[in-house]
Amino acid sequence: MDIDIDESIKKWEKDVIDTSKNNRLLYFNPESFLKITTPSMLFLFDDLVNKDKKMKIHLSGAEENRKKDELIFSKNEDISKSLGNLFYQANASLKEHGSNVLYISFGVLKWSDENGKEVETQLFFVPVTLNRKMYNNYSIESMEGDIFFNPVLREKLEQFGIKFDFNFDDNLNLSEAIKTFRLTVKDSKWTVGRNSYLGIVSFTNNTIYNDIKGNHDAIKKNDLTRALAGDFEVIKKLNDKMPAEIDYNINTVMDADSSQLMAIYAARSGSSFILNGPPGTGKSQTIANIIADSMKNNKSVLFVSEKNAAIEVVKRRLEEVGLGDFILNFHGNTPKSEIIKSLHRSVENDTHAQRTLVPTDRYSGTLNSYVRAIHEKRGKLGRSIYDACQIELKNKGNLDIKIDRRLLDLTGEELDSLEFQISEFNDYLDIIENYGKIPENFRLDRYREDPEHYYRGLELIQNALDRIEEIAPAILTTTGVDIQSMEDINMLYRFVNVLNAGITLDEAYTNPDFIKETAALLDSGEKIRSELDYMMGIFLKKRKKQFLDMNLNSIRKDMEETYSSRWKRHSGEYKKLLNEIMENTEDKSRKQYEEILEDITFALKIKAKQDELSVVEKEISSRDIGASNVSEKIRYARKLISIFPENALKDGLRELISHPVDPEYIEDIKSIHSSLIDGINYLSDIFPSYSGLNTATMEQMRQAIDAASSFDIDRYVKFRELYEGVKTSGIDIAPLLNTRVHMNSILHSFRYIFNHEFATYYVRNDPELKNFRASSHERLIGMFIDFDRKRIEINSANLVVELSARRKEALSRYPGSAMVIKTENAKKRLQKPLKVLFSELKDILPGLKPCIMMSPDNVAAYLENDASFDLLIFDEASQLTPPDAVGSLIRAKQAIISGDTQQLPPTTFFEYVNPSKYEDDYVVLDNILDQFDAIGLSKIWLKWHYRSVDDRLIAFSNRYFYDNLLETFPSSYRKSKESGIQFVRVEGVYTRGKSKTNKAEANEVVRVIKEELSNTDSIGVVTLSESQRVAVEDTLNSYSRHDPVLAELLNNDTIFIKNLENVQGDEKDVIILSTGYGRDENGKITMNFGPINTTGGEKRLNVAITRARKKFIVVSSMDPEDIRVPANSGKGPDLLKQYMIYAKNEGNNEHLEEFKNNDAIINDIALKLEQEGFKVAKNVGYSRNNIPLAIIDPDDQDHYILGIETDGKIYNSMKTASERERIRKKILTDRGWNLYRIWSIDYMKNPEKVLHDLINSVGRLGNGENAKSAGREI
Repeated sequence: MDIDIDESIKKWEKDVIDTSKNNRLLYFNPESFLKITTPSMLFLFDDLVNKDKKMKIHLSGAEENRKKDELIFSKNEDISKSLGNLFYQANASLKEHGSNVLYISFGVLKWSDENGKEVETQLFFVPVTLNRKMYNNYSIESMEGDIFFNPVLREKLEQFGIKFDFNFDDNLNLSEAIKTFRLTVKDSKWTVGRNSYLGIVSFTNNTIYNDIKGNHDAIKKNDLTRALAGDFEVIKKLNDKMPAEIDYNINTVMDADSSQLMAIYAARSGSSFILNGPPGTGKSQTIANIIADSMKNNKSVLFVSEKNAAIEVVKRRLEEVGLGDFILNFHGNTPKSEIIKSLHRSVENDTHAQRTLVPTDRYSGTLNSYVRAIHEKRGKLGRSIYDACQIELKNKGNLDIKIDRRLLDLTGEELDSLEFQISEFNDYLDIIENYGKIPENFRLDRYREDPEHYYRGLELIQNALDRIEEIAPAILTTTGVDIQSMEDINMLYRFVNVLNAGITLDEAYTNPDFIKETAALLDSGEKIRSELDYMMGIFLKKRKKQFLDMNLNSIRKDMEETYSSRWKRHSGEYKKLLNEIMENTEDKSRKQYEEILEDITFALKIKAKQDELSVVEKEISSRDIGASNVSEKIRYARKLISIFPENALKDGLRELISHPVDPEYIEDIKSIHSSLIDGINYLSDIFPSYSGLNTATMEQMRQAIDAASSFDIDRYVKFRELYEGVKTSGIDIAPLLNTRVHMNSILHSFRYIFNHEFATYYVRNDPELKNFRASSHERLIGMFIDFDRKRIEINSANLVVELSARRKEALSRYPGSAMVIKTENAKKRLQKPLKVLFSELKDILPGLKPCIMMSPDNVAAYLENDASFDLLIFDEASQLTPPDAVGSLIRAKQAIISGDTQQLPPTTFFEYVNPSKYEDDYVVLDNILDQFDAIGLSKIWLKWHYRSVDDRLIAFSNRYFYDNLLETFPSSYRKSKESGIQFVRVEGVYTRGKSKTNKAEANEVVRVIKEELSNTDSIGVVTLSESQRVAVEDTLNSYSRHDPVLAELLNNDTIFIKNLENVQGDEKDVIILSTGYGRDENGKITMNFGPINTTGGEKRLNVAITRARKKFIVVSSMDPEDIRVPANSGKGPDLLKQYMIYAKNEGNNEHLEEFKNNDAIINDIALKLEQEGFKVAKNVGYSRNNIPLAIIDPDDQDHYILGIETDGKIYNSMKTASERERIRKKILTDRGWNLYRIWSIDYMKNPEKVLHDLINSVGRLGNGENAKSAGREI
């Protein structure tokens, strides 16, 4: 994207040097200053500057009572208040910005602008210090610094073609300077007055302006300044440097959570980005770690902040780890002599420390592997062991369901589909319960082929049964057969089928004994004939029939007795016998001795069988039953009689056998039988169990058919399809059949069993988990904690060694530069200007001081245009205007824009002696944090909030300003005098038209301060208005006159009293917010709450309510209900009202989101602990990083005796072992927590033991270990 960078430059210049009437350095407003009447201007200059006098301020009494060396201001009834404001602002600027803003001006030019308007402009300025010993005891003295001519006037004069220059370094003569100036402007008819004024002036803008003006080319070429000007292509280029993945294995010199490590790694990678650090998230420590890491990687660092407090905090962090000697702090009005001394110490420092070997990390790999193993997504399902344990506990079921191991290979989609199928069993719970009443072995495939078979079978059987009922009486009468079973039907059916009307039998043939004996004799003959035929068939293949006629017994005797010896078989007699045998032999190959004996034996058996047949034939012949028709009758009679069991042949049946007829019911019997058989076959083809109807009684058959007719087979078919489907998939619910199961219990039991098997399988097959033991793991954690602490210490020490070595190398390489430093340090006066000195030392400086800390104006004032730093870090960037930042950006290759988009932007609020008079007359300025954010520079959030001991202190801001992104840590106390949020209601009156203060509220604030001093001496007061700040300060000062302790605390800054605009970056144990506003003398409340009502006013509120470490107290003359938010107001008033409600409820607000981890292990333990009589609380805290379960102290209901955690989602969300095992624990134990961790592997294996150990731990705490163990892991 093409941008007009020149337009941006022009705007930036105009923003800092405005020669229009808006510039108060050009258009002097006397109301903004205190006019000094005595001594006169020249005497005052001589006393302050040339004689270095400390001059007291004469506040009361006549001028003639003025003592020597006292100042008198022109008549001003608010002089004490004005001096108090000046004292506050000047000291605040020195402390917070490191710069002096209190000046006495000498001389005033009276001139006319282009529009002919008469204008007054101050000429010369001397920096001074305003001191206060006691209340209203003030003095003024000059301070080290340049005396200079008004730079804005100089710029304006140049527009008129007038050039003026006077060097006070060579001549401290104000009279000469005034005279020279008069001569310079003598042709303009302007006049010069000899007046002196005391007031707040900032010359930073002039320095910034000159730096921008002299560096146009550098601004146009530098990517960082082009990005600030809105160049999207450059932003894309900068963002492309952000690493895609973060390596969290970074060795830092201070603790760092994972969000901080992300920033450190991104900085190491050369990325420029926004470091968004909400209150208390360790932004300063992160910056310190980035600086240390950059120095380690041989980078030069420029750390810039407009606020001195931000510089000091980072500096202190680095000093604490031994790196202070490698930092040059040149913020604000740091004296030149201090800068040179710091450089000289680096030259003279002779460090001989040796590098310490960092011990091998034998712990974090194992600890990280455990977490990965528990939470790694497994198999095609993509489910972790921990998640499986969770589901198992949530679906406790005791149903006996069998699952196949192959189910563990399902995908998530497949498992969802299978669980849906299982859930459909809810529609068939009655079928499952009454499964035994349903025909067995249902053949679903056969039913699907032809479902009509089932209904046809029912119809055939039903019709047959009905017909049986109709003809049964006649059959009983005719045959004597009472049809009671299918066996009766079968016998009748066989009987009528065998019955032959063409065969007439004598009565003897109905005699079973006769039939039996005769049939046996005939059968015997038939059997013998059959056997004989079979034997002859075999024999004739070997020998001829004539062989049987030989004297076989004699031949066998000779063979066995005479010719058994092989030698005898050579005789002629044997050969003759052999020839006789072979003549009757069919198979000529059978001549061997053994073969002949075998065939003779077989032939003798045949002859015996012929004899047996002959005996039987003689018996048949003797009984005269040999005729063929007799055999036929016998067989016929036997078939009929065999149909019925013995003695079951009824008289009617005998009659039918002897005299066959064709009764009408014979065809009915055939039809009935056919219908029953077909019907049973149809049914048993689908339900094989119906084949049992072939032997059923008629009553059983009718019951079966009635049951089948009322049976919803289509529903049963669907059940069987479902049953067979899940069985094919690998789930067997057969053990559940014929049992009562409840809604969803099958699904719950399946999930329970499946996830148990899933977790068990992967635990057993994971090398990190299969041998897990909590005691060993916790010992490893303890060893890691010791190692991790030691590692950080060694990292710091080794970095000092490395930087010392580089410093020695730099000193060796640039001996001339080292000599310059020594020379300047030896001088008592006339030391080189710092800009010159820095220019001469630019080569050696990175080796001596790889990190320089500066304010934006000092960068512009003292660094040459070609100065270059590898890394630039801005802190409190929301307080920096774009012109403030340009000078630093052009001197850097990489930039980190650190701040908080939800905190204060820069304003023009404090440009007056009495800002309370102009509370609505100020401008909110652009800031670089918002601009870089708007243009889309990459952003890294710091998310762990460390400041608030009680997370209710930050919960409101987290919800309303940070979208609950912050991870906060709760206190172990539900309620405590030393922490939390309070609301104090005061019956105060807001004097709207007069002082704009609330005296009753100020008095209450002081009372609260004195009360809180019993618990802490770290207290801050924040007011919504400048007027109320003054009122509180005056009241406290008044009390301190009679309270030496209070006076001492005020003098050493233990207690601060600040306006909203000046409190950013501060923190105290206790913060008291005085709203000040309320009902006026007429009982009316207007909805004007000062800066809170303005655009962005909610950010001011956010700053105020996030300053407390332990306790926040709202003191107000209003109730929340008194605030009626105007429709056109910003967010500020509404959030003020909401916060007052929040405070009134002591930090308990239904609008704050409660984060429920819903951990199944925690829920299970909570239930069991309650059953054991313990009182518990779940999800203690206001962020995702809460305490999942806490046990309330039975001896103190406002205290949690024990916090219980798992290795679940919170544990897994932490990226490093340090974060999980040490940093988080330390934060919580510092807040008084006793901690107990449940390891999920242990709990799933043996929950009873885990619970027993937990209860024992609670018991130990309750038996006196509470006090000594508070704040540790047990």
